[in-house]
Amino acid sequence: MKHSEETKRKISKKLKGRKLTEEHKIKLSLIKKEKGVWNKGIPHTEETKEKISKICKGKNKGRIFSEDHRRNIGKSRLGKKHNEETKLKCSMVNKGRILSKEHKEKIKHTGNSNGAWKGGYSSKNIPLYDTYFNKIGFIEECRRDPKDLNILQTKCTYCGEWFNPITTQIYERVRALNGTSGEGRLYCSNKCKIACPIYKKILYPEGYNLNPSREVHAELRKLRFEKDNYTCQKCFKNKSQLDVPLHCHHKEGIRWNPIESADIDATITFCSTCHLKVHQQTDCGYNDLKCKEVIKSIN
Repeated sequence: MKHSEETKRKISKKLKGRKLTEEHKIKLSLIKKEKGVWNKGIPHTEETKEKISKICKGKNKGRIFSEDHRRNIGKSRLGKKHNEETKLKCSMVNKGRILSKEHKEKIKHTGNSNGAWKGGYSSKNIPLYDTYFNKIGFIEECRRDPKDLNILQTKCTYCGEWFNPITTQIYERVRALNGTSGEGRLYCSNKCKIACPIYKKILYPEGYNLNPSREVHAELRKLRFEKDNYTCQKCFKNKSQLDVPLHCHHKEGIRWNPIESADIDATITFCSTCHLKVHQQTDCGYNDLKCKEVIKSIN
């Protein structure tokens, strides 16, 4: 049976302002669950939307919702994206709004209560792998820190050892790659930075020789250091125990044997102090560089 419009208006007037008992509310809720809401899935007309808007306007102001009700509202809105028109409306409504201290405390989320919390890495100046790998991974060797997979590790430009850079270093490297600053190369320590022949040199290192020198060839140096476990082969001190940088030394100069100069077995790792001492020995000066016999005596 369908009621006429007049009958509907009469019923509406009669029920207006009527307060339902808790028992009645439960009964209605059970009926809705069993039969379902009759108008579910039926889109409202613009006229109906306007009527609902007028009726509900200011109705919930000051109303205190239960925790269950709040959770249900939250679930219903989860993943919902506002269109540009709604965003603009929200922006206009909140424009110039002054929040009370109490309200600010309520919406303030710090530490692990914040949805964007990632473990406090930002405050410790620690770069995240997921944030920076795509920005420098195409030119720098990167990996996740084995102790904490969230942290980014890179290889030192000079010695090739894995280390944990700080966010500032990565930021400067990204700026350099974007062409807004110098080179911003990544070094594990000041020792490596000072020892590196291309530090602060964008085009050519100071005293650059057009004839290629394997003495400072980056890949050869890194391979030699790794093979010698970052340890001087004269004083047998590890890089971590030294106050000076490591050097990659050729057993025989390029002018005497240019073909084999790129062979890793033709090199040896010295700290800068021992390197200087070796070059002070007979037949091993920088102008001679024929010190195979000297190297044999060290080994």
